[in-house]
Amino acid sequence: MVEWTQEEIEQVIEKVKELSVKDSAFRKLCLENPNEAIKKAAGKEIPAGIVIKFIENVGAHMTIVLPDAPASGELSDNDLESVAGGATTNPPGYRPSSFGY
Repeated sequence: MVEWTQEEIEQVIEKVKELSVKDSAFRKLCLENPNEAIKKAAGKEIPAGIVIKFIENVGAHMTIVLPDAPASGELSDNDLESVAGGATTNPPGYRPSSFGY
């Protein structure tokens, strides 16, 4: 299995950016076959199971990567914090019932 250090990842990302600006064929390879583009820039394979995707910069569009959803049945960090120690919080605008329950 191929291993990458964080430093290697950062260096390859910078190299890919530089090559994609200078070489239109490499830029096309990034968009059509990202793993092959990374291999060409880095000189080694991407670890199995890693999916790379390059997109064109199109002005004011912004791509945001959402965190992984929790596995079924697991509490989120926020949910876990709200139950730790037995504390609860009321939602904004909450008013206790005037009926006494």
